[in-house]
Amino acid sequence: MKENLFKKIKTYYLYIIIFIILFNLNLVKSQQDDDDGLIKLYYVHFDLSEPGLVVVERGNPNPEIKDIISEHHSVILPTAELDKEGYFFSGWTEDGIIGYEPGNVFLCTSKNTTLKPVLGELSDGRFFRLEYVVEFEGNIIDAHLPKGNYVKNRIVEITLNVFPQQTAVHRGWTDGNNTFYPQQKIITPEHNVTLRAVFLYYRKLIYDSGNVDGIVGVNQNIQTGYYGAKMDLAEDTRLKRSGYSMIAWHCENDGIDYPFYFQYNMPDEDVIMTAVWQPLIYLITFYSGDKSIPNIRIRGETGGIIIAPILENKREGYTFIGWKMYGEDIYYPGDEIVVRGQIPGAGLTATAIWILN
Repeated sequence: MKENLFKKIKTYYLYIIIFIILFNLNLVKSQQDDDDGLIKLYYVHFDLSEPGLVVVERGNPNPEIKDIISEHHSVILPTAELDKEGYFFSGWTEDGIIGYEPGNVFLCTSKNTTLKPVLGELSDGRFFRLEYVVEFEGNIIDAHLPKGNYVKNRIVEITLNVFPQQTAVHRGWTDGNNTFYPQQKIITPEHNVTLRAVFLYYRKLIYDSGNVDGIVGVNQNIQTGYYGAKMDLAEDTRLKRSGYSMIAWHCENDGIDYPFYFQYNMPDEDVIMTAVWQPLIYLITFYSGDKSIPNIRIRGETGGIIIAPILENKREGYTFIGWKMYGEDIYYPGDEIVVRGQIPGAGLTATAIWILN
């Protein structure tokens, strides 16, 4: 009886030990996955430390605001609001400049974010003006945008209106220190604000074949971008060259080689991407013209040199004198043959020349 009880206790503790080991292994794996970028969690903390704050939500007798843990960098802020005697609640902010109202989407730019409440004093009767100015190349454009007057810490949405120009794209607004984009929300500061249109000139992203021969089709391809735009660099078939394949793009502006489809940040200048070429390897077949005589195969790369082979086997009634290649070119055994690049999909062959005895 005692022995059976001892076995049961021993088995129980064995299960406990196994559970602890598996739990720790899973914890370590989760941490490793997070560190390796396989599972990246975003933490959004709501700072409710200011005295006197009360959480309120219409239709909810027990509202609360919980911190957010998400695998996605895009999170939806709670719809509950805050109340404090003598203050109004506008929303939340990370930096004191951009505001987010309850229920808005917030994009996490770091793993850990703290959002603080934006509160305004009800007794503050001062108003501050928010206006827009659209000026391009010294000319003021009559945008007919409304001017607004707001109290300090009121969150205001930036206008959706944009004013593209023939040579430039309109990319938001600036107060001289910060750049704001349509539908972003600004926290009204304790002074008047003038937002001026930000224009970025169009720039060329030029794909160039380089100073090489054998180009098939065009030797340049041009895309258009603007400063700060993320451009996916072209694929390896954007330009074609006989006998060569592209392996990268060499940027003449910064001297760096970039892979295809790389997300390139466009500078405020034209950019030249020159193709980096690699010669193709051909298996060149020298056909004997006689089933009893084996063909000869020699490997060679574009621009390289191979030696014209000799046929050792005899053909009754004929004398072998050389090879016909590249149409009508004739090479005799021992001659050097320069491997010429072919159009994509074409191979290289040579045919034996026989004369009757």
